[in-house]
Amino acid sequence: MSEQMNRRKTSSSTKKAPTTTAARATAPTARQSLRVAPRLSSLSEQVTEELRRQIVHSHRQPGDRLVELEIAAEMGVSQGTVREALQRLESDGLVERQSRTATFVTGSSLEEMYELSMIRQAVEGFTFRRAAQRITDKQCDELQSLVEQMREAARNKDMETLERIDTEFHQRVCELSGSRILLRVWLPLFTQLRRFITQAHQRFFPQRTEIADGHQPLVDALRSRDPKKAETVVTQHILVSWARMNADQQLEKPKVSVRKKASR
Repeated sequence: MSEQMNRRKTSSSTKKAPTTTAARATAPTARQSLRVAPRLSSLSEQVTEELRRQIVHSHRQPGDRLVELEIAAEMGVSQGTVREALQRLESDGLVERQSRTATFVTGSSLEEMYELSMIRQAVEGFTFRRAAQRITDKQCDELQSLVEQMREAARNKDMETLERIDTEFHQRVCELSGSRILLRVWLPLFTQLRRFITQAHQRFFPQRTEIADGHQPLVDALRSRDPKKAETVVTQHILVSWARMNADQQLEKPKVSVRKKASR
């Protein structure tokens, strides 16, 4: 990534003319990460996405201090670029600035994640209802293609690609709902949940193909053009991680009680 950023930095300093069509075709876009907008990513957006990836996949843990100078040297960019990226991450709730120079990776409580998941359930339930009434066969085929890409990533045990396409799938449905308001609500919500979803997938879905296969009923429901069915299926999809988490906690409880009896 550092080499890519240096190339972009060198290019921007030597060419002051508008970016050509050929350059646009080869430059990375936001769609490759969190498809925020169909335009070229700025350098700070690339740094933001890389730091977000590191936090989401636990390469940077809650409580870790993020030092602008160190990150700038690591990625080959200026401190100003890193500062701008950290400001974005702070608005996403992934980092917290505790003083003028100290920024730390935030933690998240299970209660907060549950509340966000319930809000997501309401937002995506409405999103899928709208999308089911508007979606075309070609758009369903597009979503099916994303499911197949997820399956391939799962078979290759490429968790980061799997999570990226998972995010793209849900964002694409938001776009297909035809509501810009829904998309504006969904983006920051899913950004905050992305870390929890990734960690839940890693813990409760040892068979990665289950994550990909779990999206097939969503495509089928949208293809049926049944708004109520689409809403019901996406609700079940969102709650499946919580169901597995609760089952896991229930399995642990008897072990505690048995140990207590044995110690008497």
